[in-house]
Amino acid sequence: MDFEIIGKIRQTETFARGSAIRELPRLRKVHGLGNWRKRKGFAMFV
Repeated sequence: MDFEIIGKIRQTETFARGSAIRELPRLRKVHGLGNWRKRKGFAMFV
């Protein structure tokens, strides 16, 4: 799926962090250690 975000992402909310993230081992393997968070928000896109 290709899309482009227009403007700012608003009403962001963290709903999982640390061990609550099921795909954390994959994220760490691909992208390395970090302060991982699952977040959601709203934005306009094309």
